[in-house]
Amino acid sequence: MIQLNNFLKTFILFFLFTSSAYALNTSNARGSTTVYALSPQEVYNISNDVWGFVTYQDGFDITTTVTLGLGLASPIKGGEIKIADGGTLELLTDLEIGSTVKFTIGSSSGDTAYIIGNNGSLICDGGFTIPDNRNIKLSETGLVIDCKGNYLDIGGNSHIIFDPDSTLTIRNAIITGLQGTANSGGAITLNNNSSMLTFQNVVIDLEDDYDMNLGWLFIHDDVVIRGDGYTFKRSSIVDDPNQKPTIVTEFSKLTFDRGVTFEYDYRSSVSSRCREQFILKDLSSILELNDCVLSVPTASSSYAGLFLRDGSLILDNLVTLSNYDGLFVNQDPQKGIIFGNIQDTLAAVNLSLKVLSDCRTEILGSLSVTKANFV
Repeated sequence: MIQLNNFLKTFILFFLFTSSAYALNTSNARGSTTVYALSPQEVYNISNDVWGFVTYQDGFDITTTVTLGLGLASPIKGGEIKIADGGTLELLTDLEIGSTVKFTIGSSSGDTAYIIGNNGSLICDGGFTIPDNRNIKLSETGLVIDCKGNYLDIGGNSHIIFDPDSTLTIRNAIITGLQGTANSGGAITLNNNSSMLTFQNVVIDLEDDYDMNLGWLFIHDDVVIRGDGYTFKRSSIVDDPNQKPTIVTEFSKLTFDRGVTFEYDYRSSVSSRCREQFILKDLSSILELNDCVLSVPTASSSYAGLFLRDGSLILDNLVTLSNYDGLFVNQDPQKGIIFGNIQDTLAAVNLSLKVLSDCRTEILGSLSVTKANFV
């Protein structure tokens, strides 16, 4: 009787194990509570959901038009993640990718992989590289790409493309390859003004100019933009009633570093709100200009300029404040650069202005400073 019971136990365990292993290759599979290692590389020719204690030792291959949903309790350890042109990776939970895992999109120039984020995080232990001439398209749900202090490299002629209303947070990363114009084939291509892009604790190494002329931009924690001779631009379509701002959130800092130009070019013929689309939420929100240029071009529109009324502003080394388009230096204060609450002289002082001892300031055009606290 004892021998029979042992035989039955062994048979049941064998049945459960092999059934779980087989289920991983069928739709809506769920891994067992025992860690199950898949090796060699899995190839998915039909759409699947894989959940639980499953680990890929050699990566996986998502073929064209197939969607693979992953809700894994353990990281993808090694190998290669291949997504064919038109294939989709869906995050059912946060997904961690090991530092040696290679990421491949399609086989031809212009091929596109799709990611459905479901407000989850893609945690990249060794950073994240989009190969040259390839694209990633985001669904309307949110996605966080966390590079854990490593590089997020957007390859040459490659793009991260937003669906309408997509949100993307890039966290703990050194970003390279950011260039172009957001609404016309930029390295980060936004679809409309509902799109939201967040930089959280990142360094952006510009290797060309980038114009983000659509959508919301949020700054969390510490963000530095550097790249001597290059321009990071925030602009909008003239008279667009849905112009969206850049917001430096509480206890956060945005620094433009040596040699960078930050160009602010919002303009309108109907509303002065275009001047107020760079927002420091409160005194803990900091904009630091270090040996760089703040450019607010002269505009023929009725309303233009930059009005910075709240937050903390730090000037260090040589800072150029330019209200100049290369031909005309603006003399109209209403289209100039305004620090402090010039519109309401009875309002409380909400802007802290700190000019460091080694700061030299070059002013081209109109600069007004009022109701600011110099520290």
